[in-house]
Amino acid sequence: MDLMRLSKADVLYGDPRDWQGVFTPNECTAADRNKDPIRYLTSVWALREAVVKVLGGFQDGLAPTDLEICDALLNYPSLKATGGAAIELRRKGIDQILLAGLSNADLVFGIAIGLSAPTG
Repeated sequence: MDLMRLSKADVLYGDPRDWQGVFTPNECTAADRNKDPIRYLTSVWALREAVVKVLGGFQDGLAPTDLEICDALLNYPSLKATGGAAIELRRKGIDQILLAGLSNADLVFGIAIGLSAPTG
């Protein structure tokens, strides 16, 4: 799980759309189409950080853009893992990541659960 405070996001970090190499082009496009682009990108960030925690933290070879969050503000956001993220998910035996995003007026929560197929 990860939590971000919206009221401090742009003060602490500036406009997230200016964070080179942090958001994918698809995430930036989705944010620009959203009525609240800062909330959208903050939700992407919180969801991505939750996935990173499932993976055990950032590893060598894992870039933020290897974890693309789709539909961050919908009921069922999804993850597109590429590059180092896809490799790390396979290595850990994680077949699926379930995502949930919650927000109120000032807080955004990202929740990620990694699922593995039963063995044996």
